[in-house]
Amino acid sequence: MPYCRSMRIRWKFFFALLVFSLTPLLVVAFFDQYGTARLGEDMARAIRTDMANIVFRDLEQAARNSSLVLRRSKSALDFALIVLARETERALSGRRPELNSENALSMQWGLDEKAGESAPAPDNTIKYTADDFDDPAKAPPDLGPDPGYFKRLGKGPPKELRISREHPVRFTAPGLKKADVAWTLRRLGALIPVFKTLFGEFGDMVHWSCVSLENGLHLAYPGHGGYPDGYDPRKRPWYAETKRKFLEKGRGNAGNMWSDPLVDAASGRVVFTLSRALTGPDGGFAGVVGLDILLTQVLQENVLQSQWSDDMRAFMTVALPNPETGGDGLMVLARKSYESKVSAWDDPIAYEWLTSSDKKAFRRFLDMIKTNASGHMEMPYKGEDSFWAYASFLDLGQFVIIAPKSSAMALADQADAEVREAMNFLLAVGAGVALLAVLAVTLAAFFSAERFTRPMRTLIDAWERLGKGDFSVRVNLKANDERDVLVDSFNAAVPKLADQLRLSQSMELAREVQQALLPQDQPRVPGLDVAGTSIYCDETGGDYYDYYHLDREDGPVLAVVVGDITGHGLGAAMLMATARGLLRSVSNLPGGLGERVTRANRLLYEDTADTGRFMTLFWMEINLETGLVRWVRAGHDPAALLDPATGEIEELMGRGVPLGVIEDYVYEARERVIDAPGSVLLIGTDGIWEAGNATGEMFGKERMYDILRQNAHGSAAAVVRAVRDAVMAFRQNARREDDITLVVVKRPAGR
Repeated sequence: MPYCRSMRIRWKFFFALLVFSLTPLLVVAFFDQYGTARLGEDMARAIRTDMANIVFRDLEQAARNSSLVLRRSKSALDFALIVLARETERALSGRRPELNSENALSMQWGLDEKAGESAPAPDNTIKYTADDFDDPAKAPPDLGPDPGYFKRLGKGPPKELRISREHPVRFTAPGLKKADVAWTLRRLGALIPVFKTLFGEFGDMVHWSCVSLENGLHLAYPGHGGYPDGYDPRKRPWYAETKRKFLEKGRGNAGNMWSDPLVDAASGRVVFTLSRALTGPDGGFAGVVGLDILLTQVLQENVLQSQWSDDMRAFMTVALPNPETGGDGLMVLARKSYESKVSAWDDPIAYEWLTSSDKKAFRRFLDMIKTNASGHMEMPYKGEDSFWAYASFLDLGQFVIIAPKSSAMALADQADAEVREAMNFLLAVGAGVALLAVLAVTLAAFFSAERFTRPMRTLIDAWERLGKGDFSVRVNLKANDERDVLVDSFNAAVPKLADQLRLSQSMELAREVQQALLPQDQPRVPGLDVAGTSIYCDETGGDYYDYYHLDREDGPVLAVVVGDITGHGLGAAMLMATARGLLRSVSNLPGGLGERVTRANRLLYEDTADTGRFMTLFWMEINLETGLVRWVRAGHDPAALLDPATGEIEELMGRGVPLGVIEDYVYEARERVIDAPGSVLLIGTDGIWEAGNATGEMFGKERMYDILRQNAHGSAAAVVRAVRDAVMAFRQNARREDDITLVVVKRPAGR
């Protein structure tokens, strides 16, 4: 009986302690869970806010940097134009320029000792007319292609524009005879070294430099043809406006002028013209000198996209009343898309207006532009939340950069998810610890409650430090109970968060490096239209394609190479980079195509023998003179050849194992002539036809061939886009399991 009474007292005491201790314990547990949840929310919110502020600052700094580049470029170009105008006026007056020994822009002019008598001009007449440049039999011997010069009108592929760096071109307006300007041509021949010096100093910025005289004589450098019928430089806006300003303000007061964007008559590209009036020997208006600067050079959008993303857009704007809204607005003075919207050299630029669907925010943005030299704001652009940043330059307008929020905040979204996952884990662990504490509560637990909550506060402090970016924080506690799970979980989560951040940055860098190994531009080959693309299912991949211009014994060839490394991801990307170097190294070796591929296989085998990896390859060389095509198929799917007359598709077969499998395997090349106009060659990787949708169905080669037939009338780039878009539409939301690479070579009809 005493034993039973003793047991009752023990249980009563136990339940009394349980009730007495449970209330504060539950309160502590509630606030602990609530505080931890709030901490996670605050951390996630702080990370997104800090990341947004970083993006804003970087975008605004990029806009200021671009504005600074424009200001410095403008100063340099203003100086160059003044030099060109001065030397032109001296040449017209008969004085002879001599470049100094350092080939700089400063000129030294030699005058006869007799006062008022100038030195005789050298016999250096401008030799070649615009018609000569368009006639291969009469063109200068150095006339040839240049990567920076091509002819573009509309959305079609650009055409080759040949230039001469040794000779300027002379163009005479309708009705002007050579005899009328013979003396002037003799004098202006002295400008040839001036043109060359300016081009050497400012070649990256200046597209054309020109001298246009009031009598209708026009000189341009580098020398080129392509002037349209009826072209008269005196009727161009930059000439007319410069002349008007000269006549209005008088000699020496007109200064330099910047034109609005306009279409260059020779190249069809959109340019700004920096112009300055010429004063004749009699003090009257003699003509205009000008420097044409490409719109794309001013915007530098490609440079900005390489730093951010392809979705980023750059604009040059000017604040003006918008006739469409009746209020203030931002007229887009320059944007990259203007070049693709003009179809004729005398088309005016259809200026657009920059706007946002959030009218209130856009009005605040306009007010900010009026009061601050630079700034930033978040508001929609074309229906997508975006970051806007601007910087004013001189009194010409604003440089505006717009980046979609989804692209700029990708890293913040990932960090947010990691923090929320860690918080959820911490909440779950905290709930388990609280449950165990309730079951094990005793009188000693009541007195140790304060000690129990101390580690939690330490953890909260540590999370706050982590939320501020301190990844070195660690919690050094040893309680020998369930609280150690919280500590260990925190200490394990911190380096994982740091590693995840570093891994994300490293993978992005690896992606940029690998993308740089792929062709950045499609090759411009006379008689062929070539386009290609590669889409990786991860940040990096194992697919590879490349183009080589090679000289073989039977003539120049275009080599097209498509390869597929086993697997994808970082390992495949590293092997792809190795294979790319090996293939490029053997491309210029003597011997036949089969011998070069055999050599590449032996070299690659040394790196893959123990890895189990290999590379399938399709190497094709097209003779640009005869149309003969040679190819080697090393374990890769055959290329598809479409006959435009019948719509039949032939597969270019051939035997050969993948590279890196058999060390001493000897590859053989096959060949045939493909010269039918409209023929289309397609080389792809199995990521196209093996792409699956949500039901498990594969895209298949027949579907790809049908798309090839349907789009064969278009350009090579159009065929690539059609196949790519069809695969994406077929796959829908299914996960990409393999990389996709596609190269299309077309012999256009009529070639």
